[in-house]
Amino acid sequence: MKVTNGTPNTSRTIYWDNEVLDAIVFDFDGTLVTLEIDFALMRQRVAEVVERYGICWDSLTERFTWERICEARSQLQMQEPHLAMRMAVEAEGIVCAIETEAAKHARLAPGAVELLRWLKDVGVKVAVVTRNCNAAVETVLAREPQCREHIDVIVPRDGLMQLKPHPRHLQIALERLDVAPSKVLCVGDSTLDIEVALKLGCRAVGVAHDEQRKVELLKAGAHAVIRQLDELMSLLTER
Repeated sequence: MKVTNGTPNTSRTIYWDNEVLDAIVFDFDGTLVTLEIDFALMRQRVAEVVERYGICWDSLTERFTWERICEARSQLQMQEPHLAMRMAVEAEGIVCAIETEAAKHARLAPGAVELLRWLKDVGVKVAVVTRNCNAAVETVLAREPQCREHIDVIVPRDGLMQLKPHPRHLQIALERLDVAPSKVLCVGDSTLDIEVALKLGCRAVGVAHDEQRKVELLKAGAHAVIRQLDELMSLLTER
């Protein structure tokens, strides 16, 4: 990784393994910000909704709450199609409300604003691809306008059926940025972020706050792992 210097804003170029980086795609929660989301409460309340509509929560096979909502909706669509959308809207509303409440107390990662400002200065596009709802993301960014102004594209969960690690979620961001996967670096704290990056041929950097997570991210295929977001600038500029 290196940066070459030339005329301001246009000729300073970031490289990764001799490939120019045109864009960096960040995860949101756990990477750019910290959200204290009560996932146990979320899962409990969503399960109550799903079971009220006659779907056994424990019979659902998907790993994550959002995907379980989609799975339950598909099942209900076959049995009671007029109720399927109502159930999904009610369950999704619970998820969004809990996320948005947590967003009111979110904290930016150390160095986030400085990093985003620097990326803008060197001409690197920035996107956020997140499994969070748009309301939660915008609740945070409304309080952090100096962060928001340096983000070119945000692809939240809203309106999508396929979330990362499904490649379509990240692909939407790349299309909006108009960049090739080989010229993109993805940064995130979850193995899902690493998996989706590698599926599309992007580079991947993990953010691990403990040794166990570092091992998991490296095992998933991360090209590098940092402990804090403010280490990324140094990683990208070292020769």
